[in-house]
Amino acid sequence: MITREDANDALQRVGMVAMMYYPEVQVDDPEYRLSDDVTWCMEPLGAVSDTAQASLTELVGLAVVDPTAHRSALFAAVMDLAPDAE
Repeated sequence: MITREDANDALQRVGMVAMMYYPEVQVDDPEYRLSDDVTWCMEPLGAVSDTAQASLTELVGLAVVDPTAHRSALFAAVMDLAPDAE
């Protein structure tokens, strides 16, 4: 299980990457790979189940490309992995 701090760190990374992403980034930087950014965003979450890893990887990518449409789902999925704050 991850901590709230880990969850917040991952979500902040997604926000940072999403702000810098634009659809033509691969034209301007042929070496850019969304998968590299997704991997970096996932690092704070450490080892999660294979099912959670697959789901979160997809959600992170979607949230980077279209934050408005996918940030709520990503937030919920990440927070589900963190213990309740009390």
